[in-house]
Amino acid sequence: MINQSVWNSIERYINKHDGVIRDLVEFKPDYTNELRKGGEVAVDPGLFLASRDTWMYSEMLKKAVSLVPDKSKTSFLIDLGAGNSIPSIVTMLDADHNVKVEAVEINHNAIDSSKNNAKSFGVIDRFSFHQGNMLQYLNQYNYNHDNCYIIASNPPYVPTNIDINENQEYSAINGGEDGLYYLKSILSSNLPKCSIVAVQWSSLSTPRKMINLIEENFKCLNVIAARVPFGIYTSKEKILSFLNVKKNADEVFFESDEDTNYYYIISTILQRID
Repeated sequence: MINQSVWNSIERYINKHDGVIRDLVEFKPDYTNELRKGGEVAVDPGLFLASRDTWMYSEMLKKAVSLVPDKSKTSFLIDLGAGNSIPSIVTMLDADHNVKVEAVEINHNAIDSSKNNAKSFGVIDRFSFHQGNMLQYLNQYNYNHDNCYIIASNPPYVPTNIDINENQEYSAINGGEDGLYYLKSILSSNLPKCSIVAVQWSSLSTPRKMINLIEENFKCLNVIAARVPFGIYTSKEKILSFLNVKKNADEVFFESDEDTNYYYIISTILQRID
């Protein structure tokens, strides 16, 4: 049964900004064309290519870079939680102007894959790599206000009742009790005026609260939502039981069809306003 109250809030926000709602349940991401310039992905391609979430992130990054107002300058893409950096590399290969990437990732194995991928695709000279906590990195960043910045992240955004700092098993999805632990910090950080912010969240990320956070300080440039099935972690009883509590409290949205649960990934490209 659809939770109409939460879903209506999401739908109103998307329609307000001329956004698009897609169904990616049967969609299988394919990066063949984007990666046609050569190179080999330094991770299991099957794992990477099967991710609708990561494909959505790649599409969002490409769109964000295309919206940069002054393309005579180099754009700096700060990729928070960069993983293996394939979305950033896809974006570089597609961009119509010079883009440099600062890849921030806490996992040292992912950083190694990121470096290998950047080297393999011939863009390592346009990358810098930073292993560590992405929120600490963002809060300490020294912006040059003559540059154009795109601050991007596909952070953990699923609400859980698991301590973020103590349990690493669910670190890939754990967004704190409301799913907004990382998103709130990114949106409230001291970002340069008119910087572009590209963040991915979901219908599980306490949507009404998230929309309020966005509308306080940002103008929406682009929004796309896509219906996808629950993944491995969200289907686990420990996570699903908490999501059901949140759903019954009218805080999140997902729907069920026979034995499968579905939610919406939401990609938003924003511009800071003062």
